[in-house]
Amino acid sequence: MNLKPDGVIDTDAGVTQMLNSKILKNTLVLGILATAGWAVGQGACEETPSEILRTSGSGPCSLCGGWLLPGNVEPSRDAAFTIHSDLPERFLTEGVLYATTPVLPPFDLNNGQPLSEEMRTQVNRGYEGITDDFEVFIFHISAPGDGSAPRRMTVYAKNNGEEAVTINPRQVLITDGLVGNVHEMESNLGRRVLDEEWDTPISTVTIQPGEGAVVAYSKVFPSFAGGNDASANVNCFGIVRAEVIGENPNLDVYTVGIVGQPNNTSNITPFTEALLDQGAQSGETSLNLATTPGGCDLRRVVGVFPSFAWRSEQMTLDAKALQSEFGATGRVLFSMALPEIQTGPCPEARQTREMLLHPPYVRNDTIGNYMTEYILHFRLINRDEEPKKIDLRFGKGDADVGLAWQLVTSNNPITDDELRATPATTKWAGPNQSSIFTSFFGEQAGVALRPCQGKYVAIRFMILGNASLPFTLETQVTTPDPDELADLDTGNLIMIQ
Repeated sequence: MNLKPDGVIDTDAGVTQMLNSKILKNTLVLGILATAGWAVGQGACEETPSEILRTSGSGPCSLCGGWLLPGNVEPSRDAAFTIHSDLPERFLTEGVLYATTPVLPPFDLNNGQPLSEEMRTQVNRGYEGITDDFEVFIFHISAPGDGSAPRRMTVYAKNNGEEAVTINPRQVLITDGLVGNVHEMESNLGRRVLDEEWDTPISTVTIQPGEGAVVAYSKVFPSFAGGNDASANVNCFGIVRAEVIGENPNLDVYTVGIVGQPNNTSNITPFTEALLDQGAQSGETSLNLATTPGGCDLRRVVGVFPSFAWRSEQMTLDAKALQSEFGATGRVLFSMALPEIQTGPCPEARQTREMLLHPPYVRNDTIGNYMTEYILHFRLINRDEEPKKIDLRFGKGDADVGLAWQLVTSNNPITDDELRATPATTKWAGPNQSSIFTSFFGEQAGVALRPCQGKYVAIRFMILGNASLPFTLETQVTTPDPDELADLDTGNLIMIQ
């Protein structure tokens, strides 16, 4: 197995020595690899490219009219429920930031006025409690940021069932690093989750009926105390995943901002439990939590939804067909992460999912799909008479988008386990970055293909927090450099100049 730049793995390297042989240099050779068993003129040239369809439909919020990457949502293999805690993103006092309870605890808005009970009463669309493994996405900013009010984020689980429940939590809660145009914190979170680099400050906790326990906690932030348990940063971004073991479990889950004391974790549970009936004051200035979303307003995601992955159908992309249908660059722009409100006339383009439980000040939609797993499968082929290179890139013209991803190329279909075993890469694209679009293949910038050659490509990615959405995935066809062909593993027809 050859590890290529930026974590791209090719599982089928093995003919470089033959390609460099003096016998083959400066000679046009048409040969057949015995292991492939394909004759001249066969191979990928006999495959049929996928039809690329355009969505249609107009409306005040519609983004239909782009090219469709077909796919569907499917249950996640990592959790049954996902909880998003992202509003209020900025909080001014200690208290609950989100809870899976029918009514959120009382809290004040940025102007000091209390939010009405009506707006704290959550919309229930079939939610009956956290009854299985769950995941919590945390995205919060603590204010003030001068260190005068150091806090911790905690995740608390209360057992509403009739039997004891055991929870095995793991976490990546990041409070260190840069945000801004660098996006270090968001990138580190995505990379660590894909690479399964979890922390376990609380390894296992058993909760009796009617009781609760903290299952995850962050460093103290913002704090200038120094040491390993404090961060001067105002942000806390993270994922908590919890395995739930028990007979008919039923949990409420809370995210809470508590007073933080560096190097003292003995008070985490009592501090958290003292705040379960009190919401943190919102520091939001641009979002009015006292109103429901209107018009084309997207808002953010807060609430509970069934954990899911979005998986594409396998698309066979042919370099010759792409250039014939879309011009010399073979550029096709696929719209990604479109929510319901932007796909009303073209529901096949939607990639988000309905919420089970959410406050009325957000939409019933997983808008953005932040830190949700995407799994894309492509078959890249070259039916042209000349060598070609196909690149897959992502980006956005008017704002920045960041992804964490894993990628595998192979002569054979690629399994999810092979994909998950690949080291993760992170990068951002957009007007504030080094390029508007960036290649999933890193410096390799695509897959070089000889005539009648094909490759399988699989990509697993997550959209990073603070990414601007929706974004675009694009194809690009170029002519490979000679040195790219010299180092090319074929497995099909060999054609060497």
